[in-house]
Amino acid sequence: MVQRLGPCCLACVLLCACNPARGVPIILWHAVGEGSPNDPYDLPADEFDRELSLIESFGATSVTLDQVFDARAGGARLPERAVVLTFDDGRACLLASALPLLQKHSMTAELFVVPAWVAEDEAHRRVHDDAQGRHPYLTWPELAQLSRSGAFHIQSHSMTHAAHTSLTLEQVQRELGDSRRTITEHLGVPVNFFAYPFGGFDAPYRDAVEQAGYRAAVAVGKGPGTRYGLLRHSLHRGEEGTLRAILEGAFGKGERR
Repeated sequence: MVQRLGPCCLACVLLCACNPARGVPIILWHAVGEGSPNDPYDLPADEFDRELSLIESFGATSVTLDQVFDARAGGARLPERAVVLTFDDGRACLLASALPLLQKHSMTAELFVVPAWVAEDEAHRRVHDDAQGRHPYLTWPELAQLSRSGAFHIQSHSMTHAAHTSLTLEQVQRELGDSRRTITEHLGVPVNFFAYPFGGFDAPYRDAVEQAGYRAAVAVGKGPGTRYGLLRHSLHRGEEGTLRAILEGAFGKGERR
């Protein structure tokens, strides 16, 4: 006998189909232990360590975006409490400070990089100076090391980090295609996911990402939370309480040890 779905059940099915990551919190950081005291995006290493311990205390397990989408497509089941950890931009401090802490806690993260900011070697390392400090970026050999570690999965954050509002559709398409191709050529890894520069997008940008063949895209606190607008919670320095609230919202109050 065929059982018909009621309106509420049907709505849930459609929502999960649009958003395979529904119910899995996605956390975003930018820098760990860079030593930029004026930069709210730069967390001291001990603070990041405490945040990873907090995630553990809720009984949560870090998973990749591929695992999330594979599970929703009928693959291996996700852990009961799954969380996705992400980093944007690709600052050099991630190698020295974030990698050992992720390994200490047996966690994995997605790293969305901007290939135009990645140098071929140490002698040509890209450094951005602004009012918040001095920000060195990873080189291709360092990115390869992070990728080989298994703690980081390298994804695209566009080719140059240009705002989509300043680009033509053709330029957007080049940003999407060139970044993916460049990462794969240097690292030999698949690039399945995209992070919108500056966290935002519009309908043409979203459609271009889908047409470029990305499996999904992540935003920052904007959009409907669908496959090409997955919402992330961006954490700044001093926001351990915010992380706790995110975890309680996803998994309920009460830590698991």
